[in-house]
Amino acid sequence: MTERKITIGTDPEYFMRNKKTQELVSAIPFIKGDKQKPIPLKHGGNVQSDNVAVEFATDPAKSTKEFINNIKAAFGDTMDSIPKEFELVALPSAEFSDEELKDPKALEFGCMPDYCAWKLEQNTAPQHPNPNFRSCGGHVHVGCMDADEKMIHKDTEFLLEHEGKVLTIRGMDLFHGIISTILDNSKEAIERRTLYGKAGCHRPTEYGVEYRALSNYWTKTPYSSMLISSLTDVVIDLIIEDKLEAIIEEVSPEEIQRIINTGNEKDAKSILDKVLINYLNEDSKFYLDECLAKLDKAGTITKEWALEA
Repeated sequence: MTERKITIGTDPEYFMRNKKTQELVSAIPFIKGDKQKPIPLKHGGNVQSDNVAVEFATDPAKSTKEFINNIKAAFGDTMDSIPKEFELVALPSAEFSDEELKDPKALEFGCMPDYCAWKLEQNTAPQHPNPNFRSCGGHVHVGCMDADEKMIHKDTEFLLEHEGKVLTIRGMDLFHGIISTILDNSKEAIERRTLYGKAGCHRPTEYGVEYRALSNYWTKTPYSSMLISSLTDVVIDLIIEDKLEAIIEEVSPEEIQRIINTGNEKDAKSILDKVLINYLNEDSKFYLDECLAKLDKAGTITKEWALEA
């Protein structure tokens, strides 16, 4: 494996569910952290309520192993902070009862704008016709700075430049977005895409980029999380090798956006088989095969991440 030249982190969102009744409940009464003041977690990262969802953020990781360890630790610490009768569920979207939306915080939605890497403009704030609809993201943070704000590697300085940020997001659409269209095809995922998760959705950061197109589906298991980490290496390596733009043109920017925005699983599979598979590293191929074989049958977060006592 080649030297890693980036950091990777995530701030996924989850719904809370009563284990006995299987009813979704608001996280607001149980998670006191918020956007302005998230609560630090014991083993790194932090947690907050975001509308009715639980959101934790991991510390940046310099390897896939560290990334997985950070996610597992954040899961464990977050679950320790909620009553035992509840669990976290990785649903891309759901409808909540009126009772669970009484708190004013349940009507607050993120106010920070995000942007489209294809249109090069700010995205309009989405609105769903059902006021009880809520969704969860699984955003991926890619950086090129260490904890001391020093460059990890000179090859990834492009993550600090506008053009480099945009190309990274377009590459993540091509690999993460197209492959996730195949893996994340539940009715909840399709409904989420009517509102969030459009192609190119991102925020530039001082350390790199935040890719915002994906739902939380990929955090269900360690192997699906490893896939996202390894795909990130693929994109970064292709940029360094000056190959990514040609691959994007081969598929076509319009086709990438259409497939992701419409959730066209058939066409996504065609792009994977004809183009993307030729550029995946061995880790990505292995974890993709694992996901294709097992992800739709994944158990609870507690089981898959071996968090049971």
